[in-house]
Amino acid sequence: MNRPEGRVLLMRHAHAEWPGYSGEDFDRPLTPRGLADAAGAARAMRAAGYVPDLLLASPARRTRQTAEVVAATLELPSSAVRFVDSLYNASVSTLARELQRASSAGLVLLVAHNPGISALAQKFAADPARPPLLPAGWGCFSAPAGP
Repeated sequence: MNRPEGRVLLMRHAHAEWPGYSGEDFDRPLTPRGLADAAGAARAMRAAGYVPDLLLASPARRTRQTAEVVAATLELPSSAVRFVDSLYNASVSTLARELQRASSAGLVLLVAHNPGISALAQKFAADPARPPLLPAGWGCFSAPAGP
């Protein structure tokens, strides 16, 4: 698969039920729009030449659904998708640590939550004024080497 040297893909989960959802935050599902947007994001990744070797995602329902739609659209094998408990509403340092652990995997796509995923994108872009990722928003970034 494609491995731009030192690059990672960061993606915010797609549009989820809110504010009318009455269950636990962890269990919020994607809306029909979110499901469609996740597939559209995956098609855009492929069109841009990015097909991840590994997809890491939070196990929350909305990130799990986003990851599953992206993986299916990109035809990733199930072995290329991992749900990591520590990614649920994770801080920038936790997100960066999980990416570092996966650094030998090739091109990694990380699907996570705001504010952490957008803050990590700002850090990797070296642009604190970079707008936050929108639902199903993604980008390819240079990941600094080391911890």
